[in-house]
Amino acid sequence: MVDPLSLLSFLPFLAIVSIPLQQAIVADPARAREYATTSPSQSGGHVTQIQRQAIVRRSSKFIYDLVNDVRSYPSRFNWCEGSSVLEEHESSMDAELRLRLGALKTAFTTRNQLIPHERIELSLLAGPFRKLRGEWRFVPLAEQACRVELQLDFDLAGTLVGSALAIGFTGLADRLVDDFCREAMRMPESQDV
Repeated sequence: MVDPLSLLSFLPFLAIVSIPLQQAIVADPARAREYATTSPSQSGGHVTQIQRQAIVRRSSKFIYDLVNDVRSYPSRFNWCEGSSVLEEHESSMDAELRLRLGALKTAFTTRNQLIPHERIELSLLAGPFRKLRGEWRFVPLAEQACRVELQLDFDLAGTLVGSALAIGFTGLADRLVDDFCREAMRMPESQDV
């Protein structure tokens, strides 16, 4: 049996490997575009779908705790101007993020369904979207390695489609997995999130 961590030894220069999820699933590049698309929605907008994954040398529990620690986003990520946990239960959390995308600022609120150390499901409560749905998955590969997956589907409301805000949010969504993995690798393994 192959130790998953030994596979990472092929990448000594990089602690994380991030690729579009569609490239991991589809070998034909012409078909790969089907998995990361912007397409017309039934409501008249455009639904953007982002799918990303990375392998990181941290436990799935560690990465789950990092992603779920919404209160610390402003001190960890320059794109987060502020965050608030509005309501918190054992299996869910309502949280607001205030984003800074270049010169633009926006905020949105999601309900996060929590399946500890496995998954976080996001659904929109308020914000500049017609639709926002997503899911983080944390797949253990070894004691200190996991695959982090993110799928986001969103449709910005009103005249924002095609605007700088739409471009900024799409860029942020596209790099979220990398940002969290870099932050995880910056932190000592023994540090609690």
